[in-house]
Amino acid sequence: MNDPTQLSIYQLRAVLNGVSPLVWRRFLLSIETSLADLHKILQLSFGWSGFYLYEFCIHGKTFGSNAEDPRSVCLGDFQLRPVERFRYRYNFLVFWESDLRLEVGSGRAQRSGTRAGTGQFYRGMPGGLGGITDSQWPAYDWH
Repeated sequence: MNDPTQLSIYQLRAVLNGVSPLVWRRFLLSIETSLADLHKILQLSFGWSGFYLYEFCIHGKTFGSNAEDPRSVCLGDFQLRPVERFRYRYNFLVFWESDLRLEVGSGRAQRSGTRAGTGQFYRGMPGGLGGITDSQWPAYDWH
């Protein structure tokens, strides 16, 4: 990234499978976000405890608690295309499953704003998240 005031971002939508009414979250994330950080973000946004095992299934590979190290892989490593999906599974006893879909990818967004597109996006949460600074927090939309 040549200009430090801009970030390459992905707009992801996470839909919780098997529940009605539809429960979903929308995120604006840096392509440098690791899968481990995405797991923490999903935990906070869905109100889960982070106690149970998890995994991401992306391009036929599994990353997570019992698979390849999610700290060593960033979203940008997958070169996702718009509308491409991948899966997130959490708590293998209850088996929460989410499909994450790339809505907009590799765009440029100004860091200074907290609104993007037509939706209201919120930045940061109280209490912080281990290793993530306020400027690295994703924007997200709750539904």
